[in-house]
Amino acid sequence: MMARVRYFLPVIVILFAFLVVQALLAMREEPVVTPPEPRIPLVEAITATPTAVTHTVVAQGEVAPLGVIDLIPEVGGRVLEIAPNFREGAFFREGEVLVRIDRDDLERRVVIGKAAVHESELALQTEKAQAEIAREEWQVLGKGEATPLALREPQVQLAQARLESARAQLAQVEKDLERTAILAPFDGRVWMKSIDVGQVLAVGVPIARLARTDRVEVVLPVRDADLAFLDIPLFPSESGSIEGPSVTLRADFAGAPRTWAGQIRRVEGQLDPQTRMVRLVAEGKDPFLPGDGREVPLSPGLFVTADIEGHTVSDVFVLPRAAWYEGTSLLVIDGESRLRMRTPTIERLERETIVVRGGVRAGEQVIVSPMEVAVEGMLVRTEGATP
Repeated sequence: MMARVRYFLPVIVILFAFLVVQALLAMREEPVVTPPEPRIPLVEAITATPTAVTHTVVAQGEVAPLGVIDLIPEVGGRVLEIAPNFREGAFFREGEVLVRIDRDDLERRVVIGKAAVHESELALQTEKAQAEIAREEWQVLGKGEATPLALREPQVQLAQARLESARAQLAQVEKDLERTAILAPFDGRVWMKSIDVGQVLAVGVPIARLARTDRVEVVLPVRDADLAFLDIPLFPSESGSIEGPSVTLRADFAGAPRTWAGQIRRVEGQLDPQTRMVRLVAEGKDPFLPGDGREVPLSPGLFVTADIEGHTVSDVFVLPRAAWYEGTSLLVIDGESRLRMRTPTIERLERETIVVRGGVRAGEQVIVSPMEVAVEGMLVRTEGATP
């Protein structure tokens, strides 16, 4: 009997375990199946608002005087006097005497020249009198037509030429006498001088370098594409000067940001040979005088940034550069929170912003946050919006 029980015991245990498992399965609760929540991307958007924009072209350049010349004496001699403001950095006015040269030698030459003129005048009068006597004698004693030599006409012409030569020499000496006072040719500033009192000057050797102070200029290289935003004639005028757009010059000077006013006055005759950019020239008036909001002078040598005023356009949208998706389109959110791709007309593409026309309507939401994948019609949500 015990042997049979041991034989059927494993079967009984397995059958019991099976019944327990079935009972547990029968008593379990059915799991609640929750559908997965759709993943709607969160984006940042701004409201498109039409506005008017005045284009500005930014360029950089160095301030330079409008004209720089070498001051060269036209007569030689010893320097007797130098003006107090004839020193490096000093200012002077047009017509002001800068240097006086010893004129004693020239004054003596003037006296000699005047004597030569008087002598030539006397010689001419004598020749004219002798010619008149020769004409009267020929009329009484001569036969046929008198020759010019017989009437002393060549002698009179020679005396006349010698008189004119003496007068020209005297005029030259008197002019040189005036040139012993070297005058300032314009309102300017002394950049460099190389003479002092007592020095003997030679004709044709520079003694100073002078710069104009009534105006300065700044050469501003700009891309040829930027000319589309500026009112600048592309065909040159006969004088080469133009009435171009206004320019605001900016620089940090004397410990603070400064601004000066200017205007585009001409376009250089060729493109920059290295950068292939168009070189505009802006002028600033009276750079060393206060006025027009100037707090400090616009000194030559200063490196400035120029804001060139361009066209004004209306009914355009100014958007961050991040709104320009993959360089092809704008991403707009419609009334059902779905993404729509638009292709506007680009007015201007800058480093941080874009100016567009069309492709978007006033009040629409334009996505400005980066998106890895953008699909037409996909659902999106903005900050604070209900998924």
